[in-house]
Amino acid sequence: MAVLDGKDINMIPFWNPESIRSSETIGDKHDALQAYDAAIKESIRKRVAGRERVGIIFSGGIDSLLIAYIVQQINIPFTCYTAGCEGAEDIAWAYTIADQFGFPILTKTLTLNDIEKLIPEIITTIEDYSLNQVESATTAFTANRMAHEAGEHTVLTGKAADEIFGGYPWYSAIVDREGYDTFEQYSWEDLLVGYKETFERENKIAMAYGLVMSVPYADPEVVKVAFRISPELKIKRGNDKIQKRFQREYAVSIGIPEKIAFRKKEDARHKANVHSAFKELASRNNITRAMLTVAGYDPEKTAVEKLRSSYRYRYRYDNTHLWKPLPEVQYYLDSIASNLNLLSPGIKAYFEKTNSRLKTIQQNMA
Repeated sequence: MAVLDGKDINMIPFWNPESIRSSETIGDKHDALQAYDAAIKESIRKRVAGRERVGIIFSGGIDSLLIAYIVQQINIPFTCYTAGCEGAEDIAWAYTIADQFGFPILTKTLTLNDIEKLIPEIITTIEDYSLNQVESATTAFTANRMAHEAGEHTVLTGKAADEIFGGYPWYSAIVDREGYDTFEQYSWEDLLVGYKETFERENKIAMAYGLVMSVPYADPEVVKVAFRISPELKIKRGNDKIQKRFQREYAVSIGIPEKIAFRKKEDARHKANVHSAFKELASRNNITRAMLTVAGYDPEKTAVEKLRSSYRYRYRYDNTHLWKPLPEVQYYLDSIASNLNLLSPGIKAYFEKTNSRLKTIQQNMA
């Protein structure tokens, strides 16, 4: 906070993230469930109080399901918004869940042509053309557009739950290899860069449609409780495949059937078939990975920004091939960003040099 007194500008910190970390640990599961129940319900209540209605960006996963379930209990009118590509698991599952719990839902199935038209809009809106960011933005962009068209003013999202409850697949590997203290430190650091890595992208999309994005799981009181909960209640040793174990157990404790609460989680881009769609769109360019290799193209060199959990340690703990940018797809996105005149001078020079080499290769192949 900057305080101006007519002579000087005094910078005063009025909040510090470390202030919500406590040395106290809740090791008893029952106590932990009670503390979390109070915190998450109050967090959601604050965000919907006084609103005539709200929208929920909904995948049917445990995080968005819990938000919808609690909003329904608060008795605030809401609608769930879900988007995915043709054949997407997300859409079918979201319909199933919405029907079972009586959630109003609107969905959008995207064709390849739809996504091709959306990509320039997405890149311009999020100000990034990195593969992971653009792919992750696709369904959110569409869901927010649907919410805007339906007249929503506020949308709730389940972001931040992965960071506070150990939802990423590499967290279990960290526990097994380096212990709970290291897991908690990574989890904390990932939360603190959550805005740059995730929330900023989602917030730009919401703002583009005049929407207020609200993130109940990032509420300071929810975070405070989450980091007091013993990490042993979040992840078990021995290659625990049940991500966000505590979040799922909480869902069961408030009435969500166990088979739904413990449904296996996949990365949102893959459930929504977005990853496959981007690969297919890139193939239309007739630029192969082999050609890019000969041209010396490195997709890492065109990344706008090296994001923390994406680049800092995931190659050490997780399956590299799932996350490493595919050269042909990243080149496709670079081409779109170039046409939009969004490449920085250095990256533009690198892209044009690669492009020149590719043209030479194509001429030699003709």
